[in-house]
Amino acid sequence: MEATILAAKDAYDALNAKEKALVTNYDKLQKAISDLNDLKGESGGSDIKDDVTETESQTISFTDISNYGYTKDKTVTINDKNFYTSYSGSFNYLLRLGNKNATSVPSKYGVSGDGSVLEMLYNVSNIKSVDLTFSNSYGTVSKYYVLLSKDNGQTYEKVKEESFTSSTKSLNASFANPVTGRIAFAITGSSPRLDLTTLEIKTATPDETIKDVDFEKYNTLASLNFDWYKNNETYSTSNLSLRFGTMIAKDSYDSTAKYGILLIKQEMLDDQDLKSYLDELKSNITLDELVELVNLDNMGLKKYELNPAQVDSDGQANINGEYYQFAGVITDIEDYSCVISAVMYMETEEGVYFTSTSTYSVNSIVEYYINNAQALGIDSKDILGSLESILNN
Repeated sequence: MEATILAAKDAYDALNAKEKALVTNYDKLQKAISDLNDLKGESGGSDIKDDVTETESQTISFTDISNYGYTKDKTVTINDKNFYTSYSGSFNYLLRLGNKNATSVPSKYGVSGDGSVLEMLYNVSNIKSVDLTFSNSYGTVSKYYVLLSKDNGQTYEKVKEESFTSSTKSLNASFANPVTGRIAFAITGSSPRLDLTTLEIKTATPDETIKDVDFEKYNTLASLNFDWYKNNETYSTSNLSLRFGTMIAKDSYDSTAKYGILLIKQEMLDDQDLKSYLDELKSNITLDELVELVNLDNMGLKKYELNPAQVDSDGQANINGEYYQFAGVITDIEDYSCVISAVMYMETEEGVYFTSTSTYSVNSIVEYYINNAQALGIDSKDILGSLESILNN
């Protein structure tokens, strides 16, 4: 059995790029190699290395594809690597992904709607980021995705999902810690089509594969939002909310991680710091298990998952921004003296990480604004008057 599999793999490796593109059952060979490796693992043998192990950045460009025309389910070769395209066409040396007769994206990709997929047929080790650029769009493209499979293309998970706009020309997905697997790119909409010009996969060198998670260097920031009114020199406010959030650099963002906020009344912690308290308990358990453990004592720890938005340095939405921002907002606050502690979290396969603790009540953050008005640039008498009205409420 082993000799047959090895002979088949040698025969495939000996093919040139065009010949490989004609092979229709390469997935069966990959499965046979995988099964054999599993058997060898049980008996102490050495693994067969399948296809690609990257140690330097690799750029894959669509300049060597031409004249495929519209095809249904086509395997193409890009820089000697196999890709599978679902309803694709190629014009003027650009890969056009999509077809006027788009059908539902197969369920294994985890994407809903009509659309098309460009899928790698090989694994890449230690992926740091994926970057794509487009030149033109046709039909109606509503969303586009970067997907990752860790089981040789059997199932995929979303690592980046964005709504498409007329100005969209690029897509980036990055990983705080390198991952190994297969990348797929999907678009959905009404007869969606895109001309893709470049696809770049950046991979980690050996000394980069173990990377310290730097999420915990960031602070949890607090702010107060409200509307104010003035009537005969008397101020009043409405729609008051307390916001906790953070902004992290793009290089610190992990597309596969989960992000969110944890909130608790500080009185439940006595004088303890929330981050320190959680760090002592989090060893070898998931975040949900951690929250459940804390709440065994009726602590009232609340967890909310959030979706980070890509922004510029001013916090304005920008798909090419160098930062990611996410926050939780507390509304309907009845007791302005109630002190809340908050941390932002990032959960990965390796563990759970927290930003620094931020602890405020409405009253204490109002006092901070008033006492530091000059340093904060608050010079409006109306804003200061409305802040003082909150304290007198």
